[in-house]
Amino acid sequence: MKFRNVSRLTARAAAAALALAVLCARAQAAAPQLPASAIVADTYAVILVDIAKVDPASVQASANALLGAQAAMATEPLAKYKAKYDEFTGIGAATVTIVVGGEMDGPKPPEPVVYVSLKPGSDVAAAEAKVRELQAKEGKGDQMEVTHDGDFLVLHSKGSELPKEGAADRAKSFTDLIGSGDKAVSIAFIPTDKIRAKMKANIKNDPNQPPYAAALGTNLSDSKSLVIDLKLGDAPTIGMTVDAADDAGAKGISDAITAAGTDLKTKAAQMKAGGEQFAPMADAMTSLADALKPAAAGSKVSLSLEGKIIAPAVANLLPFIMGAAGGAPPK
Repeated sequence: MKFRNVSRLTARAAAAALALAVLCARAQAAAPQLPASAIVADTYAVILVDIAKVDPASVQASANALLGAQAAMATEPLAKYKAKYDEFTGIGAATVTIVVGGEMDGPKPPEPVVYVSLKPGSDVAAAEAKVRELQAKEGKGDQMEVTHDGDFLVLHSKGSELPKEGAADRAKSFTDLIGSGDKAVSIAFIPTDKIRAKMKANIKNDPNQPPYAAALGTNLSDSKSLVIDLKLGDAPTIGMTVDAADDAGAKGISDAITAAGTDLKTKAAQMKAGGEQFAPMADAMTSLADALKPAAAGSKVSLSLEGKIIAPAVANLLPFIMGAAGGAPPK
């Protein structure tokens, strides 16, 4: 096998692995009661971060579990993260909720609004002033508007308008999805009609994608919701729960994920045929493919991947991902 073909195969495998990481996540941190105007009719995604569960120690433990001997590469980024984390927790931040709505293909890209809940007894005015100070320190003072609504700090791009009237039913749907639990990060996705149409148009306009990818995208666009979760620590876990349009849609999603695993195994075999230097990555891809075992019950499909399963793939793909991003691959 020519190296060029192996490189192209590797890039596709990396893209597939990253797509699976995005696909596979459901996190449930204690959901704060957002301001009534936060979630509107065209809100399609809500991301919740539990500050206590994304502490530097947990992030470091996750890096160690996923990167193994290459975890040293994360030393500098983690040091910067810790400094930011200390600044953020210093204002009393408890959770961060990012609300995204609008049209993906509108005249302007969707403008997320960030709501930071503060611990009881925190000085909201002082926290607001501190965030402004930090923004100015980073040279971003002219980019973000910082206000507050009750016990929430509200951050949004300057020039963008905050929502004025919320949609109570849609807000409840997101709250029910995110709920409460022991996860660090929660991503809830409820497509609007316009988002569904956009997803289907993208599928139609990409004739080169594998059939299982088209089937997965179509069934996801028709789904009622998708929840992605992330648990950090010594045993990091990513998982996914989809509430499909119906039982047939759930089977379509499950079959597509299984087909993706089969395709990943085929690519791993092709890569291994390229030479023994590709064997570790090929074995990691095979292990990841074996872990793609979705569980369907009625209209719901769930998938969970443990960090120990993902770790070999991450460690082997990292040099190629860094190379593609212009960074130096690990030695």
